[in-house]
This record gives sequence, C-alpha cells and structure tokens, in this order.
Amino acid sequence: PTVGRIHVMGADDRPLGWNFKLADWQAVGGRSAFPAGLLQDATMALSAETFCREWVALKAKEQRELVGQTLRLPLSKYVQKAPPPSRQAKEATPAPCKPTGAGMPGSGARYQERYARFQFDGKDIHGSKFSMQVTVRAAGGCVDEAQRIADLCWQRSQGGASKEELEVYRNELCEAAAAKVKA
Repeated sequence: PTVGRIHVMGADDRPLGWNFKLADWQAVGGRSAFPAGLLQDATMALSAETFCREWVALKAKEQRELVGQTLRLPLSKYVQKAPPPSRQAKEATPAPCKPTGAGMPGSGARYQERYARFQFDGKDIHGSKFSMQVTVRAAGGCVDEAQRIADLCWQRSQGGASKEELEVYRNELCEAAAAKVKA
C-alpha cells in the first residue's frame, strides 16, 4: 500500500494497472471496492481480499515497516515475531532458593540470600582476620552444594588453614560441583 492504495501486481511483479483504496474495502466490507478488471479473475480477487484481511490484522508498526514494498501472501512471512521468553535460560540458571538443610552443626557459614552466597569469617594462624564466600553460581547453581562447600571450608579454617589455602580448596570443590551438575 502506498498512500492508502493497494496496487495489484502480476506473478512477475509487474503492475497490472489495478489499484484500490484499502479504506474503501474496509468501508464496503468486500469485493465491491475492487476495480472491475480485478473482479474478472476470481483467483486474483480472492488473493486481494486475503491480502486486505491480513494487512488489517497487522499492527500499525508492522504496516509502517512494509509500506512501499512489493509483498506476496502470506504477509506473516514479512513480520518478525518476537521470540517467546526462553524457558531454557530460566531453567539453566534457576533463581537461588534458601538452603534446605541446616548445614554443619556449629558452622560459621551464613547464607546471604540477596547475594546468593554463603559467607564466613575466620582467622589464620597469625591472627589475621579474613572473610570467605562461596556463591551458589560457583557451586553449579546448587544452594545445598554451596552450603556444603562453605561448611567444609569453615571447618578447615577452624584447623588453622590460611585464606589462600582455603581459596584453593574452595575452588577445587566448586569446580567439582559445577562439573557434576553439567554431567
């Protein structure tokens, strides 16, 4: 449609010399708005009517994008449908939930729901304070696995392990947990 007119083209995309106003088709509600030459070919008339119905069904934005182009039926092939939100993406990274278990008795690891991580404070053998975190994401997306890793690291910290040693231990456990989830 150009300036509200639909120009009818042949199979070879050449103009057949017929055009009509879409508004006229809408006003009379049928083929009586079509030029006489178009009405003589029943197949062409049916195609023009189908085109009009499909055009009216398009959103205004979609119509604006298609104006001035030579179009063929069905018009849906010219319109980009927005893909539905991917359920796979949501399933691959589920929203972390609260841990199901109480964790290791006496563990200093506490869950921080806002950050989806477990954290604990410790001291190394020299008395230097440090803080450690185990994120749910690093533990393969599993809250309970993150809690288990945080508890094991906390337990080692009570034995005097340094922060550097704990980081290596935590990273090994997280890699193993992530690999287990992928398998």
